[in-house]
Amino acid sequence: MSRKTALIASADLTGYSYGEQHPFKVQRYRLARDLMGAYGLLELPGMNEVRPRPVSEPQLLSAHSPEYLDRLREFSAAGESRADFRYGLGDIENPVFPGVYDWACLGVSGTLEAARLVTEEGFAAAFNPLGGYHHAQVSRASGFSYLNDAVVAINYLLEQGKRVVYLDLDAHHGDGVQNAFYDCDRVLTISLHESGVYFFPGTGFESETGEGAGRGYSVNLPLLAHTDDALFMKAFDEVAFPLIAAFDPDVLFTQLGADTFRTDPLTRLEVTTHAYSYIMRKLRALEIPWVGVGGGGYDLMNVARAWTIAWGVMNDRELSPWLPAPFVKLISRLGYPHRMLLDAMHWAEEDDRNRALDAVEKSIAYVRDHIFPVLIGDYGKRHRPEVLRDSGGSQLFSLYDINRLPAAEKEAIYRFLLPERLLALIGEGGEVEVIAPDGLRFLRLLARRSPEERDPVFFLELCDTHHGQMELSFCTIADPDAPRFDVDLDLLGRDNLFATLGRNLAEERRAMEAGLFPNQTRRGLRMFGEFLPLLERFSAALGMQLIVAEPLSYDNAIRYEKYGFDYVVGKRLMQEIDAGFAPGGVLYRRLDGSTPFRRPGMEQSVQGRSWAIHDGILDEPWDEVRIYKTIGVHAGVNTFPGRER
Repeated sequence: MSRKTALIASADLTGYSYGEQHPFKVQRYRLARDLMGAYGLLELPGMNEVRPRPVSEPQLLSAHSPEYLDRLREFSAAGESRADFRYGLGDIENPVFPGVYDWACLGVSGTLEAARLVTEEGFAAAFNPLGGYHHAQVSRASGFSYLNDAVVAINYLLEQGKRVVYLDLDAHHGDGVQNAFYDCDRVLTISLHESGVYFFPGTGFESETGEGAGRGYSVNLPLLAHTDDALFMKAFDEVAFPLIAAFDPDVLFTQLGADTFRTDPLTRLEVTTHAYSYIMRKLRALEIPWVGVGGGGYDLMNVARAWTIAWGVMNDRELSPWLPAPFVKLISRLGYPHRMLLDAMHWAEEDDRNRALDAVEKSIAYVRDHIFPVLIGDYGKRHRPEVLRDSGGSQLFSLYDINRLPAAEKEAIYRFLLPERLLALIGEGGEVEVIAPDGLRFLRLLARRSPEERDPVFFLELCDTHHGQMELSFCTIADPDAPRFDVDLDLLGRDNLFATLGRNLAEERRAMEAGLFPNQTRRGLRMFGEFLPLLERFSAALGMQLIVAEPLSYDNAIRYEKYGFDYVVGKRLMQEIDAGFAPGGVLYRRLDGSTPFRRPGMEQSVQGRSWAIHDGILDEPWDEVRIYKTIGVHAGVNTFPGRER
């Protein structure tokens, strides 16, 4: 059954304008709607376009003073430029234009309707792109915001007896919403934003945690300029997500500003649709009634892409990473060169990123020390990552640091990566070989039952990067008692470098018929699920937050998905492969029996697909697939639904 969702329909907005030179462009709403339509998101089962009811005076008075409302109405009807700086009206930031009061009421009425639909009519999600004016204060316009639709709507939800999480993803701190509920313990406000030290509105520091009954219910994660995708996801995963889950609200209210993006002209963060899409999927997985509103965003294409992603996730739709051709044609005429909905994961420059990482970790530590005890008890203490130190007590931050240690000490550290079941298998007579050259960021770790054995039971290669990542280059865990298939050797017995220098077709066929995957010489021990948590703990103890890898084959990529990895690049290829193997698809038709590796029916299993791809069925090499895992987080990606082994 389709989820019941609502997109709040906008009235004709052509009569409203902040001014030709103002960065806020009303046209962004039309562009977002055009992109949603191009993806087919305006005609979905269970989806409704809803016209909002007009907002009433008592509802507006729940958030604003009567004097301010009177002045805003007066200026709106004047038909000429007016200013009253006591109320924040008429300056360059908040211009007064004909109909400004009606304009502001459109946002409030839409957000109120979204809140009503999820509480009174059982909608799973309702999205008002025209909302998100989180800076408006009780008696003052601020930050392009005249009426605070979020405060009005949340007050309505409180009247219905609901508990609310307000999550603000805008680059600017949601000061107006925080101020409204600063002493309330029924609303948890969480804001991820660019630091207010030199940035509007100059608020949103970690120490702003609420007061009175609301102490501990205002959460702020100020981010330094150049915070990139990985750091934004880290802040969300380590603070916002566990706090939302612990508070367990009746309604999740999200401000979905898109001005965190790296090409936004007013901000200095370096987020892309990669992180944005990731967070939308994590929020959807919470299965909480969801109210979404728009917000900032001054690059019109960023706004259109972000809100299309959000609306797609709310409706459980997987969208092509490529923008639809009719939309590309439209925006090309407008001068936009964009072709992609989903960006590749973006990394900031090393020096900038290191400063941003320090700031993120400082903010996370503060919240864990001061907020988590209020909402999650001793969570912060129980989940504080281990720290890896040498025998002298100095903290270690990289493989480079470990490799400088004496041989016995670094071997003892690296043995941590060997699963207990593996150690029991190789026994006391087993051999563990550590290759970790001083001066390099590299580890090769091998384990055998005896030095005489041809192949190691365990073979691992790691390296780390200057970006705070652990790179998993290679890992095999093979059953030493299983038959060996010489798929790694050519007909003259030479190493064929994973079949890149020629294939041993007879051995490959034997391996396939024995149930092995491409490039496997022996059956595996199914121990990767025991190794990966050790690698995560080891990497976290070095202060890292990501593990990255390049799958050598299709089955490797699927296996990594199973263990919580997502794609930096290659997700589009994986989705195209799944579509190609569907009945009638181009790859399905190529399973014609022309080789032993292209038999009909092989599309049904990971093993069958992987051998067919190894056999060249794609007409292109398997490469340029790169994946990552945020430590402690399962991404939930599955590009082969209903997969068999």
